[in-house]
Amino acid sequence: ADLIDEFIRQEGKLYEYLSSPLVNAFGKHLRIRATAWDTGGHYTDDVYRAVRSKVVPLLMAVKGLSVSGKPILSARPSKQDVNKRGKVIRGGVELWGIGTDTVKDLIFSTLEADEDKPVHEQRLRFSAELDEEYFKMLLAENFDPEKNKYVKKSGARNESLDTLGYAIAASRNPKLRVHVMKAADWDRMQELLERKDAAVDAEVVEEAVVEPVKPRLPRRSRRGRKGGFVGGFHG
Repeated sequence: ADLIDEFIRQEGKLYEYLSSPLVNAFGKHLRIRATAWDTGGHYTDDVYRAVRSKVVPLLMAVKGLSVSGKPILSARPSKQDVNKRGKVIRGGVELWGIGTDTVKDLIFSTLEADEDKPVHEQRLRFSAELDEEYFKMLLAENFDPEKNKYVKKSGARNESLDTLGYAIAASRNPKLRVHVMKAADWDRMQELLERKDAAVDAEVVEEAVVEPVKPRLPRRSRRGRKGGFVGGFHG
């Protein structure tokens, strides 16, 4: 009973976090638009229950597909809930597939392309408050050309890499489709989220527009991949 009560408490904290806005330096509230929740492991039923409850907007049950060439997010989800007659239950769980190798290709190729760019021109930007452990986990896998897949380094943890991949996949939800936004869309969003309001402390705004510190990634070497694509990153 104690373990169940603790699980419920922790679950409540998670829902509260996902539902709470973050306030940027311009005083604007940033809310999570979509969340991808991995259904792997021992808690599949708990994830399904949370998705059914719709406790937070666009809570997506996802499953990694470690098959080369799969799209970052499947074109449509598969229905998981059926009744005794095998009919799909309306409003039931939908399971989205994530092409894990494909999204890792995108992450590593973007990191490589960003390497010599100033921070404001980078496509992937990281908080200067992140510690070295975050980046070790981000670079915890290498591409193995013999196995034709990404392989985790011995003893390494890869939560940073996995969760970044989930976030990218969630951003491609048909209700968001961030990946097809045009420059004008991004400009409009920037105007909304970085507009200087009179109520915001002027010094805070000035600090926010200064180029942020570029986090120092662990040293890495590159290795070619079949087809000439970006290979694994080595910490």
